[in-house]
Amino acid sequence: MLTGQKISLYWCKLSRFIHVRTVYTTITNLVKESFRKCGLNKSTVERVSYIVNLLIYLVSAIHILGCIWIFIGCTVKCSWIEQGCPPEGEADFVVDREDYLVMYVTSIYWVITTLCTVGYGDYKGYTTTEYLFQMIVEFLGIGTFSYFMGSINALVTSEKVL
Repeated sequence: MLTGQKISLYWCKLSRFIHVRTVYTTITNLVKESFRKCGLNKSTVERVSYIVNLLIYLVSAIHILGCIWIFIGCTVKCSWIEQGCPPEGEADFVVDREDYLVMYVTSIYWVITTLCTVGYGDYKGYTTTEYLFQMIVEFLGIGTFSYFMGSINALVTSEKVL
């Protein structure tokens, strides 16, 4: 569980994002070089690199949103982790705060189902803060889904033209 000192230091971790662009560029260059060595033409290498970049950005966004969802759950009383503080013995899906892997996987599951606009409802927000964040993620999901479909459509269309 995040204590007062850990919460105040939690925001210092954001300084790591200074290096994110460098890491993404390095991964992209490695992918391009790998496919060039396989003998693919420049056009195909660029398409594959574009798809890999999309996937990297998607996985990064899912991770960041999942971490924010955990942070909100740990700092707000009666959150999604406790399933809204139900009476003793009535909670179906209470998440163990001590098992960080289960908490992370659960939050990633929630982010993916919310971004894909499926939203099964087994994990959801119970407080105003969680509701606001959930609405933001839902709108991000609509935009992300539209962007990915447009990108895939553009790649398929450009392939037919060539």
